[in-house]
Amino acid sequence: MQVALTSLVILFVISGFFNQCSDSKPRAQYNVEVTKYNKAADGLDLKSVGTLLEKSKNANDFETLLNSKDQGINNLDLNQDNIVDYIKVTEYGDKRTKGFSLTTEVSPGEEQEIATIEVEKANNRQANVNIHGNQQIYRNSHHNYLYSGVGTFLLMSYLFSPHSLYASPYGWGRYPNYYNRGWATSSRKNYSQRTANYNKTNTGKYANGSASTSKVKSPNANKSSNKIKAGLSNPSRSQKSFQTRQARNVRSGGFGSMRSSNRGGGSSWGK
Repeated sequence: MQVALTSLVILFVISGFFNQCSDSKPRAQYNVEVTKYNKAADGLDLKSVGTLLEKSKNANDFETLLNSKDQGINNLDLNQDNIVDYIKVTEYGDKRTKGFSLTTEVSPGEEQEIATIEVEKANNRQANVNIHGNQQIYRNSHHNYLYSGVGTFLLMSYLFSPHSLYASPYGWGRYPNYYNRGWATSSRKNYSQRTANYNKTNTGKYANGSASTSKVKSPNANKSSNKIKAGLSNPSRSQKSFQTRQARNVRSGGFGSMRSSNRGGGSSWGK
């Protein structure tokens, strides 16, 4: 009887041990790398955009330089596919103030305004420039710049002479040859260093400023995409809802670490 009881206790202990081991084993799960949404504002340094503006001859030239890999100013990646987004330039304004609206298509039919640049002529050799980041992307006045440039401001003669306002003919899947399928984004550290060196060549004077008070309005002021995956400073309700759903999908195994691009070329792996 005692032997039988002892055997029963031993069997119970062994059974409990194996049950514990079984419970401690990880259950079937997806091998998912949780996406870290990089901040959208880190992909386009607005002060560098102002520096680039000094070198531009006209709106078309400005768009070309803005999307040039050699210039290295654009590192924007709103849809987080590891490919630099193409930035479109739209010109607007009146007799006193000339403006540029910078936008990008996050996906077909989903366009987001990134920033506006307004140029006000002070005299024949001087212009005041207001660079204003979209508040959904940038942190209010921290990313707004008031700029005074003189002498080498090549755009002056173009902007304030009669001409047709430029509107970028490009968009999702329709890019110029120099951009083609785009190129991979750089790390935040490398981009920050690159723009810091680039801004050393700027001849104008910058100061942090507020939003423009001019009466002219960007034609893209209401363009806001609900498909942005990069981190936003002040997302709209629909943008926040989309990003929340994306995060849930990643945690539940809906997305892996590979992200694909429909711009015309293959796929790229997460950062």
